[in-house]
Amino acid sequence: MLGHAVNAAHAASGLIHTSQQQQPLLHVPLDEARLQGPWSQPQRLWSQTCDDDPGFIDARNYSCSGWADFDCSQAVSTFGYDSSDMQALLDACPDTCDRCDRDECLPPSGYIFWHLMKTGGLSVDQLLNCACTHEHCSVKHDDGSDDLYGDRGCDEHPTVLTTHGNPFAYDRSGGYGTNNWANASNITILRDPVSRIWSYYAYAREHHYEPFLQHPLAYYLEQPEVNFELLNDTPQDHEANEGAFVLHQSQLFNRMTRTFGSRNFECGGPSFGEPICGKPPPEGQSSNWTLEFQQSIEQRWLSNAIETIRGLDYIGFTESFGNLRADLAEVWPALLPPDSPCQLNRENPTDYPGVGLESTPDEYTRLLIEKRNALDMQLFQEAIKISEEKKRARARRRAVLEVARQYRS
Repeated sequence: MLGHAVNAAHAASGLIHTSQQQQPLLHVPLDEARLQGPWSQPQRLWSQTCDDDPGFIDARNYSCSGWADFDCSQAVSTFGYDSSDMQALLDACPDTCDRCDRDECLPPSGYIFWHLMKTGGLSVDQLLNCACTHEHCSVKHDDGSDDLYGDRGCDEHPTVLTTHGNPFAYDRSGGYGTNNWANASNITILRDPVSRIWSYYAYAREHHYEPFLQHPLAYYLEQPEVNFELLNDTPQDHEANEGAFVLHQSQLFNRMTRTFGSRNFECGGPSFGEPICGKPPPEGQSSNWTLEFQQSIEQRWLSNAIETIRGLDYIGFTESFGNLRADLAEVWPALLPPDSPCQLNRENPTDYPGVGLESTPDEYTRLLIEKRNALDMQLFQEAIKISEEKKRARARRRAVLEVARQYRS
């Protein structure tokens, strides 16, 4: 009813097409939008001036101001108005009836950023927060904070989601608010596994994770079958200190493959930082764990991850940080139009000297990282190839659009 009311008023004023026609898009003509594809340019719901009609009198002789303390959408069910009378009220009193802010927001559930730790994701988060502030949308952060950013007038129906979650475990049918993210455009940022894990180790030291202050990274990578908490000289008391850094052991073992390849809640085993598999309680989860079973999980999750990566609309890389801003503006132009003032800045960079580390690991540690993350090493190389394919596809799309522009001119 809400959308119908606003669209009817707009159609009457000539601001948009009638309901039988597709609404125009914000930044590009309709024929260009079709060439770009629906994922690249969602529709914006066009707003009225948001000024009440000062001469309006409803069916019971009330002006717009007479509805200031009442819900206009309840005119029929609560106050006995006819449907046509309520429609006239909504059309004539958009300010009083609180119909302006929501209709200025970008449509909900349009974009998902799958945020892997230590890939530059916080920088992308801040860029998206800025973009939504200027383009009238809300960003939902499902990364432990559960916060909302951007245009706070659009919080009820966020347009952007940034999450550390798993694309398959995540409830995209509406588990977050009233949104359905099933048709969202998806992107991620990947990083060379050696560089990412070394940065994560430094990050944990910076946040005073005691075990990593006591031992070098190689000490843990040499023992993938052991629960790290059992190696701690001073185990973390997270209940006593809610702000304590919590190590996710899986961050050090094929985390990228796990994120994009795990399609259920089965235990991944030591290859994915879950040494509890096959061990009796209280230290583990008893199961019929064999080497063959572990290898089957590895190959299945890697295959799934490659398939998932191929289905994303954009794959960026930390190593090409300088290109990310321009790439995202091309892939998500509704969020980052040409006049957007939002920039991609480096947020939370790793301070290696500050935690007593070199910027790169020693040779032995590097080889250990590669060995324990062999699946991520494969996935990273496949992602580079897939990204190049997508880059060529965007170039072809630009060429088609340019031909279309020249034809019209």
